[in-house]
Amino acid sequence: MYLFPNSLKLAAPTGVVHAKCVIAHEATLFVTSANLTEPPVKPNIDIGELMRARMIALAAARHFRGLIDRGTLQPLPNRPVRG
Repeated sequence: MYLFPNSLKLAAPTGVVHAKCVIAHEATLFVTSANLTEPPVKPNIDIGELMRARMIALAAARHFRGLIDRGTLQPLPNRPVRG
């Protein structure tokens, strides 16, 4: 998992990223605004889309690989597991 570090800054002039994207086997893409690590108990309305479209998934994978290679996205630090 990777994050956009500027999203953590309170006054990020370059913007923040709230979207989440999961790419499976470079064939399926899931994009959502929902938090993937917490139960949806907050009074938020989130939406997502599951796309089984290999060309879109491959393009997204290439885009994210470029962001990772340039250091724009960074690995999510290890966090202790809550039990």
